[in-house]
Amino acid sequence: MEVGDSFFTDYHWKPENLELTLTTFMEKFPERNMFSVYFGNDCYGRGTFGGGKFDVYKALNEIRNYPISTAIFGQAFTWEDQNTFTNRAKF
Repeated sequence: MEVGDSFFTDYHWKPENLELTLTTFMEKFPERNMFSVYFGNDCYGRGTFGGGKFDVYKALNEIRNYPISTAIFGQAFTWEDQNTFTNRAKF
């Protein structure tokens, strides 16, 4: 039987959840690499840390403090946002 080898969180996390999740993951699966854990972030800002949109970098700055990966939801936001061209400098 084949099984998945990664753990994806949804995008409703808080910075204090990062270390707790990693600690629990490593206790349960010590043979796994912590980069197998992906913390999600939603570009549309639907309950995501940092607010999403052009502030996705805030969540990525928190995630990069740990040896984990990220999964980005709703990447089309930058193209679908009606202000994309006026906000190009933010991107």
